[in-house]
Amino acid sequence: MRTSKLVRKLIGIASLFVKSFYFDDNCLIVRVRPSWRKPRCSGCEKHRPGYDHRDTPVRWVHLGIGATRIILEYTQRRVECPDCKVRVELVPWARADSRFTRPFEEMTAYLAQITNKTEVSKMMGISWRTVGNIVARIVAERLDPERLDGLVRIGIDELSFRKRHRYITTVVDHDKHRIVWAAEGKNSETLDAFFDELGEERAGKIEIVTIDMSAAFIKSIKAKVPKAQIVFDLFHVLKLAAIQKHNAPIYRAYLLKESLAAVFEEASVDAAEKELERWLSWASRSRLKPFVTTAKTIRRHKDSILAYVETKLTNGIVEGFNNKLRMIVNRAFGFHSADALKGMLFLCCGGVTVNPALPGPWCSW
Repeated sequence: MRTSKLVRKLIGIASLFVKSFYFDDNCLIVRVRPSWRKPRCSGCEKHRPGYDHRDTPVRWVHLGIGATRIILEYTQRRVECPDCKVRVELVPWARADSRFTRPFEEMTAYLAQITNKTEVSKMMGISWRTVGNIVARIVAERLDPERLDGLVRIGIDELSFRKRHRYITTVVDHDKHRIVWAAEGKNSETLDAFFDELGEERAGKIEIVTIDMSAAFIKSIKAKVPKAQIVFDLFHVLKLAAIQKHNAPIYRAYLLKESLAAVFEEASVDAAEKELERWLSWASRSRLKPFVTTAKTIRRHKDSILAYVETKLTNGIVEGFNNKLRMIVNRAFGFHSADALKGMLFLCCGGVTVNPALPGPWCSW
């Protein structure tokens, strides 16, 4: 086997030729070129006429072998594109505007899914900010552009990601089990932005929305998707009847709490409604102030509370994703911006798949 072919095998990327190579300290510098003759625009990826080369060669960091780092080197051609104007050509081993190969970025994104950015930067020998930039490129390429299409049952919740009340609102698709939208804030205007992005046609197809009894979310849902059924999360409903140490008599309070939970075990909405009415009457006459208040709250939102009996949907999937996001926030010791958190959010919970074990090719040509 020729040495150049061996080096190409070690690199593991299709659609390139190895021209030559040499060692520089602990780096293996490999001079390569694309296997195709006609250059492609790095903007639209179409064949375009090339007219010259850049003045100096460009280098891309590739996955190393042991302690030896591999660097790919190539002098890119300029192309004249009627759509993208003058651009440098696309190379098969790297994304446009990146100085790292696709396998290198794939490995970086995979590690970012399972550990914090600081550890990833140490393992990959790059800066913390570079890890974030690679995550952003992977998410932009892999995140499903049609994730907002066909939404029927969604769950909504908010998550605190930084001190001084910095929140991010997340929207989860109950059917596909993934986060489909996120934005900074937790008020009705934040959720309005989600429905505005959906548009009237797609928003009109939403049938069920699970939430945690947030007044801001209720306001937005009723204004933007009035035909959708609001389902209050059962955990938060039962939390209304949580026993407090200073409430007496405690035994009566315990019976009220357990009886409320039993309402939601009924097989039909009609049966549950009858049991709930009995419970409301009992709670209103209990002379236990917290339960009297709870009864008033439940009467005000009875339809959305009883909707659980029919749908059996809770915000558990949303809370589960938020627990994962809290872990991401904690291992990063917080995020300075919502955008940085959103990148990690979609990478880990948005259906983005990375697999560094897959061999090339890293392009479809």
